[in-house]
Amino acid sequence: MRFTRSALLIASVALFVLSGCGGTRVDDADSQLAANIETFSAELAGRDEFSGVVLLSRHGNALVRRGYGLADRKSGRVNTPETPFVLSSVSKMFTAVTIAKLVEQDRLSFDTFLGEVLPAYPSPETREQVKVHHLLTMSSGIPARHPVGVQQFEFPASGCSN
Repeated sequence: MRFTRSALLIASVALFVLSGCGGTRVDDADSQLAANIETFSAELAGRDEFSGVVLLSRHGNALVRRGYGLADRKSGRVNTPETPFVLSSVSKMFTAVTIAKLVEQDRLSFDTFLGEVLPAYPSPETREQVKVHHLLTMSSGIPARHPVGVQQFEFPASGCSN
């Protein structure tokens, strides 16, 4: 249980900063925040209370991008920023908050079609018919799958980078 609380605390701090709730920061403050996050994450990982990846960025620039702990204890494989994680429903709240912030900033609409933000999405019908609000309300009709591999999509250059 301590592991879960630690991971959620790190994710909450990152979301707070990334969403712009922390206000505008100067470079020195960003550097200090990054150092504090790295120290905190390393301390938790050192006590085996956190194993994962931390990514903290501002305006598209990574302040922290580092893996901690093991991705696979049996093989001893360490976490890296490229380590894929199966998050399942854990990410729903963070996704919804981030989308709401983008809507509030007029950078996205709940009526935006999936194809506008993910033009490389493999299903043309889905790209043209499914809107952001369908995804958030789980009414998109996209079947739930648990693929063996991890599918990555390239986001447009004009994508979100607060």
